[in-house]
Amino acid sequence: LEMEASLADRIFDQQDTAVRSLMRFAGTVASVEYLNERECRETAEQINSVLADAKWSTFGGPKEDQFFAGVVVSIGSKGFRDAARSTPAAIMELMRVSEQSRIIAAELVTLLNASGITARTHASDDRFPPEELVIRVGAKPNTWASKMPLAEHGLTVRGNRFTFSRPLRP
Repeated sequence: LEMEASLADRIFDQQDTAVRSLMRFAGTVASVEYLNERECRETAEQINSVLADAKWSTFGGPKEDQFFAGVVVSIGSKGFRDAARSTPAAIMELMRVSEQSRIIAAELVTLLNASGITARTHASDDRFPPEELVIRVGAKPNTWASKMPLAEHGLTVRGNRFTFSRPLRP
């Protein structure tokens, strides 16, 4: 059963609870990016649906970059490099917005984890301003496979997929 559960698609449980909690952050802008695979796309669509119901503004789509396993939520940091040339008031506002985004990101990660979707926060993303979140949906972490000594059998795991590095013998 543990193996079956680790291979099953992710399901965002408790969506109504998540929507109610995230509504207090209505108007938040988020880029929802996902590994261009069916299960990642469907997970991203579930997350995007909750965010839309919570009156967030989302954009994004499939990406071919490298992804961490699970869902990773970052805040934007664009503009921090130029902050040294700004006024103290502008720097304080940048920091205030960034801190608010961190609070929102932490709440989203808590809700995702409570609903059965493995999520965590990660370093900031300098492609976006600090008032925007970046939600990256990678392959589902395979907890069952991570406990197995698969390498000695010529197997590697990426998300829910097994790769054979040598021919299987009958």
